[in-house]
Amino acid sequence: MSAVETAICAEVRNARLHVLFDVEGLLLDPEPGIDASLLAVRARFAPECRDAPLPALAASLRETLARVLRSHEPQLLEAAIQHYHQHYDVQGRFQARLRPGITALLKRMRSDRRLAWHYLSTHDAARAQRLLERFGLEDAVDSVLCMAQPCCMGFRPRLLDTFLREGGLSLGHDLRARTLLLSDWASELDRAHALGLAALALQFGRSDTTDLAASAVAATAGSPAEVMFWIEHRLRALEASVGVAGAASEVPFLQMPAMAYLH
Repeated sequence: MSAVETAICAEVRNARLHVLFDVEGLLLDPEPGIDASLLAVRARFAPECRDAPLPALAASLRETLARVLRSHEPQLLEAAIQHYHQHYDVQGRFQARLRPGITALLKRMRSDRRLAWHYLSTHDAARAQRLLERFGLEDAVDSVLCMAQPCCMGFRPRLLDTFLREGGLSLGHDLRARTLLLSDWASELDRAHALGLAALALQFGRSDTTDLAASAVAATAGSPAEVMFWIEHRLRALEASVGVAGAASEVPFLQMPAMAYLH
């Protein structure tokens, strides 16, 4: 049995509602870090524009950078995209801020032991750890499930598959009913629907709301308060079978299998 499966089975014995989420989608507002990374790109590739205000974000990073640099030259944009990702991964990501209105949800995450919060991350353990420490969130999660090597967001649906398989969450209808995905990625929401998992679309996250509206989910949340409403709705539906769990003694870091599992 894998480390992931062992930890999840322990949570199953506590009969909690398992909430799968991404810290950066649910709890953090990335805007300050995005702006910092855009400014770093402009300082390198278009210093003559340094005094101009940053333009509004476009639908794609390429178009956003074209606006920032006032150029659509392909080679320049390719270099700018690479520089943006490098800066954001190392610095910008950690210049985010806690989302407005998140205080009550964080209090619930830290105190309601009927819930088990699993941070499903495309980062490796070191970066996921750094994010939690940077924003003081270590005590708000019950486990961190991450990859041996960082991967892009496009892998999240397959990462969810791997989590379900390795964690044993696909071993029975009852367990599926006690699992809830919170996500701002349409492809991940669609995959959860295909796997028979309840999912809540986060309209205040990083994805375009049009994409989320087209995803196969029945419920959406436009604020952290609405997230709490839907979680309470799920708990009420499960209250006959969900017991009260004891306090977690620590936050285990669970490294997912190598990327080969995802191909």
